[in-house]
Amino acid sequence: SPGQQTPDAIIRGLRSSSQTRFQQAEELAGMLRMEQSYPELKTSRELAVGLGELLSEQVQEAASEPEEDSESAIRMRMFLCASLGEFHVDEPLPWLLDAARNDPNGHVRRRAIGAAAVLAGWFADQDPPQSLADAELAAVLAAMADSEDALDRSAAAFTLGVFAAGPGADPQLRELLAELVGDFYFDARYNAATGLA
Repeated sequence: SPGQQTPDAIIRGLRSSSQTRFQQAEELAGMLRMEQSYPELKTSRELAVGLGELLSEQVQEAASEPEEDSESAIRMRMFLCASLGEFHVDEPLPWLLDAARNDPNGHVRRRAIGAAAVLAGWFADQDPPQSLADAELAAVLAAMADSEDALDRSAAAFTLGVFAAGPGADPQLRELLAELVGDFYFDARYNAATGLA
C-alpha cells in the first residue's frame, strides 16, 4: 500500500499504465484523509510536488489533444486535483491554478479550483490563521468568474470566498466576489454572497 512506499514509488505507481494505478490512487486519497494514521503524507513536500508535476503533464497532454481525452485520463486528473487539496503545505497551489486555467475539461477545472479552496481553508483555520497566496490567483479566478459556464462561476465564487476571507487577502478578490453577487445563476450568487458575509 502507498503508506509503506516512498513518495517516488507512489508517483511511479500513478504514472504506470496498468489498471492498478487507480487502486493506488484510491488508497493514496484515503490515506491523505486519515491524518492520524499517516501524518507524514500530508506534509510531504516531495509527494506534493511529484503529484503536481504529474497533474501538470497530464493537463498539458489533454490540452494538446482534447479529442483524445479519455474518461480514465479525466478521472486521474480529478483524483490528482483532489489529493493536492488535502496537503498541509503550500506547494500544491500553483499546480492547482494551472489545472484550473488550462485543463480542457470543466469537471477537472472545477475540481482543481475546489481543491485550492480546501487547501486555503486549512491554512486559514490554523492558529494564528495563515494565508495562501499566488501571483496567478486573482487572474485564474477572474477568468473562471467570467466563464460562460454557470458551474465555473459558482466554483469561482466559492473559492473566492475562501481566499478573500484569509488574513491579508488581496482586495481584488473581494471585488471579484462583489461582481458575482449579481450573477443570474443562483449557486454563483449564493456562493458570492456567502463569501462576502
